[in-house]
Amino acid sequence: FFKLKLGLLLSLVCGQQHSQAGGLHVLAAGLDSVFTPRLMRECADLAVRSVVYTSASSLVGTVTKGQVNYLEAGQLHLAREGVLYLGDLATHKQPLRDQLVRVVESGWVTSPPLPASPPVCQPITTSLWSYVSLSSLKHRPGSGKANLSNSIRDVVDVFGLVFFTDTEDREVDSLLLSHSVSAEPHLPPPPLHADHLATFIEQVRHRSVSLRPESLLLLKRYFLSSRSVRQVSSTGPEFPQSALVTLIKLAMSHAKLSLRLEVTVDDAVFACQLYEETVASQSGYSYLGVVPAANIVEGTLDQILGRENDRSMREFHVRLEGFVREYSGEEEGRGEERNGYQQWRGEDSNVMDKYIQSAGSDLGGHCEE
Repeated sequence: FFKLKLGLLLSLVCGQQHSQAGGLHVLAAGLDSVFTPRLMRECADLAVRSVVYTSASSLVGTVTKGQVNYLEAGQLHLAREGVLYLGDLATHKQPLRDQLVRVVESGWVTSPPLPASPPVCQPITTSLWSYVSLSSLKHRPGSGKANLSNSIRDVVDVFGLVFFTDTEDREVDSLLLSHSVSAEPHLPPPPLHADHLATFIEQVRHRSVSLRPESLLLLKRYFLSSRSVRQVSSTGPEFPQSALVTLIKLAMSHAKLSLRLEVTVDDAVFACQLYEETVASQSGYSYLGVVPAANIVEGTLDQILGRENDRSMREFHVRLEGFVREYSGEEEGRGEERNGYQQWRGEDSNVMDKYIQSAGSDLGGHCEE
């Protein structure tokens, strides 16, 4: 689950304080219903606050009436600047799913009003984590992925990152289970204790990061190009309008993990590559030649994180530059590079302006013009 772990790590360091854009929401979809929830629960413990969803409590709060009326905090309030783990999304009823969509699309948690008082509205600062398993869905043999896509099509825009955790090798699950059971008692202690890792994540999350114009311009061109060439399928747009927000969050989180004070072009390329991989895993194709990585990573550490990976990222950067030149429909020039994020087309014209204001305050940083 290498890419899923990477997505969860980026979500943990995504700065949410004072932001109306919310956290970085992650959804895992696949056949597995054992390792995925265990992994998410373990990673959620690294957050400054983590809440496991329960139907016994409201997401947005409840009003208790008596001699003294008071508003009780909801689960989104209790998990502020942390993680709300939703469990298996397929088990939640439609009213809850609709409520999640409304909250994420608006960027606000609106609590019920007290008598003679207006509703209480607060910006959402929580990252939502969930998974959906085929074991919770009725499906015909061979139609698993189609059923997974249909089961999440009403909430797919809620989650910025969607990872499909299936593999073509049917023996992987049994081998992984056998390895976990037999090897766990003999594993050496981890090189970094969980408490130390949580402290590092909390410190990194509050770093102030600024967004370079050239990095922002690359993200914008990739967004516009992909919106132009990708289709609208039966489950909705293959490249949603909310993708730009997710790309900026990914680039900023990667910069903070790299202990940088600015989002560089390398951070932007990483964000594009990871997001293109998640989109390709859903649509089945990529204009940039990105092949979704196997759920169970094979190969040496040099191929995954070392020089081989660096070479692959450089090659992707070259393809990305060619892709945006061909499909973005924008002219090259210094003037555009300085003011590129102010020039937009059609319905996408307000997306950047809406998020740029919160992106600067999100991490205590600013977007350079």
